[in-house]
Amino acid sequence: MSVGIIDSEGYYELSTNRELGLESGEYKVTVVSRERGAVTEDGAPPLPGKHLIPVKYGSYDTSGLQFTIERGANNIDLELKS
Repeated sequence: MSVGIIDSEGYYELSTNRELGLESGEYKVTVVSRERGAVTEDGAPPLPGKHLIPVKYGSYDTSGLQFTIERGANNIDLELKS
C-alpha cells in the first residue's frame, strides 16, 4: 500500500511507509479528496468534510483505476470524471 498527497496543481508523489516511490508492478488505485472537516469543541479529531470527487473513486471495487509501474521514472495521470 502507498499514499500520496495531491497538491493544488494536481501533482502527487506516492510513497510507502519506508521510501518514496513504488516497486515495479500492477496497481489498483483509489483516490479520496475531501474538504477540511469542522473542528469539534471537545478537542476530538475533525469530522470528515464533504467529498470533492465522486465517492466511487474511494474503493478498489468501483474506481476503475489501475496502472503499471515500470523501473525508473513514471508519470501517471489519473483522469477523474463526475
